[in-house]
This record gives sequence, structure tokens and C-alpha cells, in this order.
Amino acid sequence: MKKRILALMLTMVIVMGTFAGCSNEGKDGTDNKDNAGGASNEGAELKNDETVKSFKVACLAAGDVNPPMDEWWIWEEYEKKTGISIEWESVAGGAVEEKKNLMIASSNKPDAFWQIGFTTDELIRYGSEGSFVNIAPYMEEYTPNLTSVLESIPGGLESVTMPDGSVYSMPWIMTDLPQTNLRYWINKNWLKNVGKEVPTTIDELTDVLGAFKTQDANGNGDTSDEWPIYMQPDGVGMLEQQLYGSYGIGDHGLKPIGESYTVSDDGVVEYLYTTQGMKDVWTQMSQWWDAGYFHPETFGTLEYEKWVTDGKVNDTVGLYSWSGSVYLHSGAAEDYAAITALKGPDDKVVQ
Repeated sequence: MKKRILALMLTMVIVMGTFAGCSNEGKDGTDNKDNAGGASNEGAELKNDETVKSFKVACLAAGDVNPPMDEWWIWEEYEKKTGISIEWESVAGGAVEEKKNLMIASSNKPDAFWQIGFTTDELIRYGSEGSFVNIAPYMEEYTPNLTSVLESIPGGLESVTMPDGSVYSMPWIMTDLPQTNLRYWINKNWLKNVGKEVPTTIDELTDVLGAFKTQDANGNGDTSDEWPIYMQPDGVGMLEQQLYGSYGIGDHGLKPIGESYTVSDDGVVEYLYTTQGMKDVWTQMSQWWDAGYFHPETFGTLEYEKWVTDGKVNDTVGLYSWSGSVYLHSGAAEDYAAITALKGPDDKVVQ
């Protein structure tokens, strides 16, 4: 049982040590995952005289901005406190969906997962198969603070509890800072140059994008180097999601979107991707693509650094999406105005 309990404690340390806890957002973050990770049941039983010295934890690869996980100072501190070292198994963001299922099926799966993102259905399926430890029986004794926080939030504990009463993963509870919503950021210098105002409707935005494309919006004498919609590939999904509310399918929050459903005006639950609103969103995006408003590598392999350089140095970014303007570069707030809602057909608008 030692390794089982330690896997639970390690999972709690990993989650609580970096965040205050965890929620169903992303990067939004979610991106949009249901849970940050879980404790594996692999090798759960140990004899009483055995001592656990290391754990293997699967995590998202650090990417281009953060250092590798094994270089984070916080893990060095935890190793000093616990005497337990962590062997990190990094998984690239684009390979998570494939890799996590292979790791679960492996005979040598990790002891825990961190920020890998298992959906509720996956937690139920893998948990019922015995691949994840049910940590519910241990939480009161080993995670009293976390349990108290979850119980203090209406529906908090219930949100991580499976229908059979099991708990296989911890959520991400953000209590430290106010949360901000995703929004479009539009180049206000370009707006001035083409004589347009910040758009408030889909039609107005389409008109502005057309002006950006044809009127030398950045004022350098070249009408071919502006990209009205310019977002790195792993962020373009946010652009799509922000259109949902304008077409009547995204006004019930991020959770339904993550679970691929929507609720109609008359209260009917519908599968998101077969709704008329979803078809209209794709039609609109297709029209923008055909008009040449998207950067040609929007759905390709464009690197974040190239996108930032184009935005900060080359002035070729017209519109992008993020919760804050600084995702493009630190001074972007001086050059970009926020769009928080756009009216669509039938005067629908993001809520």
C-alpha cells in the first residue's frame, strides 16, 4: 500500500504545489481538459520494509518558453522535503491524445500524470478498469486542506467525484487571481489607417478584415504583407470557439463546449458538432479562408516565436485571440484593442 498512498500524496503535491488547485479551463487553457492528471495503480503494493525513492510522472513537454520539468526549482525543493525524486516523462502537446492511451495500456505506465488531461469519460473508464487509484478513501486523512477547499466551493467535491463515488484526479481551482475571458485583439493602428472602428458584429468584422487585406493597413507601401487573421496553429481553436456565441451555440460557458454539447434556447441538449450554429461557424471561417484573411500557416506548423516576431517587429498581425494582449508581446496593449462580443445573425451575441 505504500506506493499507492505515496502516489496519492505525490499527485496532491504536484497539483497543489504549482497551483492553488485546478479547474476545468485551460491553455484553456484549456485549453479545455476535465482534470489535470491522476495517480496510476501500477505497482501499487509494496512490502512494509520497502521504501519508495522515485516516481515516474508523465507530464506535458515544457515547450519553447518554460525550462524542462526536471529543471524547475520547486521539484528540487519537494525532493529535499520528501526524499523522493521524480523521473519526468514529457509528452508533446500534439501527441497527448495518442500517447496517454498508449501509456495507460503499457505494462510500465507512469505512477502519476500531471496536466495530461483525461476527460471524465476516460477517468471513469480507466478508473473502473483499475488503471487509476481511487483516492476518495484517503483524501480526508492525507489531503485535509484540499478537501476543505473543495467542500467550501458549491459543487466542488462533486465535480471531481465519479458516479460510483470514486475520485481519480484533482481539479484546478484558481483562487489567487481574477479570471479573464478569451477575446479577440484587433490592431487599432490598422483600424485608424483604413478608417474603420472596432467592429461589434460579424458583418462589421468581415468588412474590417477585407480592408486590412487590401488597403496597406500597416502603411509600409506593400498591400500583400498584412494578415487580417493571424494566430499560431495551436491557438486557432480559440478563434473558432469565440464565434460560437455569435451563432447561438456557445452561450452556456466553456464546460459544454469541452464536452461537445450545447443547450438550445428551448432547453434541448444537442451534440455541438451537428448543430446548425456549428455549421454556420465553419461556413464563416471557410469564407474568411477563401478570401485570404487567414495567414497561410494558420493550420500548419508555425512556431510561436515566428508569430511573435511578425507581431512585434514586422507588423503583420491584424487579429488574434487570447485572454490578454501580452500573448503576442509585452507591449501589445498599446497597439491592439479588445473585442469582447460580436453580434451574429439574428442578433445573437456571445454571453
